[in-house]
Amino acid sequence: MKLGMTRIVRGVWEAVLDTGGDEREPRVEVIHDGAVLPDVTFRLLDGQPGHWAIRAPLPAEVIA
Repeated sequence: MKLGMTRIVRGVWEAVLDTGGDEREPRVEVIHDGAVLPDVTFRLLDGQPGHWAIRAPLPAEVIA
């Protein structure tokens, strides 16, 4: 697996994960400052086998 393109937009961490062509939803945790983030979503990108869009809302207490 390879993590690419990461950013934070309006309190949501976004990234693209390349699983090398594997189209099963990845089993990963998103951790910030030692805390596992809840409500992480994965979406397979159209036309890009094995590439997943990841979104993780950042709770205010994590980024404050």
